[in-house]
This record gives sequence, C-alpha cells and structure tokens, in this order.
Amino acid sequence: EGFDFSRVIAFDLDEYYPITPDSFQSHQRFLRENLFDRINVPESQIHFLPGDVPRSKADRAAADYEKAIQEAGGIDIQLLEVGRSGHIGFDEPGNKPNMRTRLVALDEVARKKAASQFFSEENVPEFMITVGLGNILEARTVYLMAVGDGEAGLVAKTVEGEVTDAYPTTFLQ
Repeated sequence: EGFDFSRVIAFDLDEYYPITPDSFQSHQRFLRENLFDRINVPESQIHFLPGDVPRSKADRAAADYEKAIQEAGGIDIQLLEVGRSGHIGFDEPGNKPNMRTRLVALDEVARKKAASQFFSEENVPEFMITVGLGNILEARTVYLMAVGDGEAGLVAKTVEGEVTDAYPTTFLQ
C-alpha cells in the first residue's frame, strides 16, 4: 500500500513457446495474477514476450521486443534468479554474453523440470523465447536472487568463480 507504480515500464524475461497468454503455465498469466493485477502499472507499460506468434514471426517479435526496450531507455533494474546450471532466464551454459532476445530450444533438464507444471514432459513446449545475456548485461542494475536450500554454492560460483560461458551468471561479475 502507498506505492505508486504508474511510471514503471515492465519487460518480461522469458516465455514458453508456443503458449497462449492465458494458459495455466504461461509466465504472462503468472505475472499478471501475482503482480500486475495488484499494482497500478498502466497496461500500455507492461511488455511480454509473445509465446503465441507464428514461428515464422518469432524472430521479428524478438526484434520488436528489443526495440521496445530501447525506446523505453533500456532496463534500469533487472530481477533474476540464478538457475541450478548457472543459467539466467533461458540463457543456458554455452550462451555467449552478446546473445540477444531470441527463440531457444529447451534442453532435456529444463523440460523435465517443467514437466510437473505441464502434467507430463511431452506437454512441455519445446522452446522458450528469452531475453539474451547481451540485453541483461546492458541493464543499469541487476538483482540476482538465489531461492531454495543449497543455493550458497551457486552464489559463490557466480560471484567468485571464473567468468565462463559454462556458467552464464558469472558474466554478471
């Protein structure tokens, strides 16, 4: 109570692909129900990666998303969670720090992790559309969270480890 979010411009980090915005597993639906429906960010200032565009238009949608970020003046605050493999968003090990918003294939580990949300692994979409490491590294401020038991090792690797594409969070150093 008492906070005014009317000047906030928000950009989502990633979305399953293909998926409709109202699907139970959609990140857009989750963020609307758990955040945006509870605060006063104007609808015109909320941007989501499209999980429902035709595959032939996915690259154009990613480029348009990046253009919207640039037109908004870039990202002031980027909120992230460190993933078990050192990934952020769906920028998995092996991704380079100059990669941009794009469609990426989900690996077997990610698909298995998401299986319970989709009621079986075969229902998990094969792709994500995600903001790239290049976009993330351009943010003025990054908050990286580690959620859950046993995350101290992940944080130590991120903060003190060798900077390597084998552990993408290390690029935040």
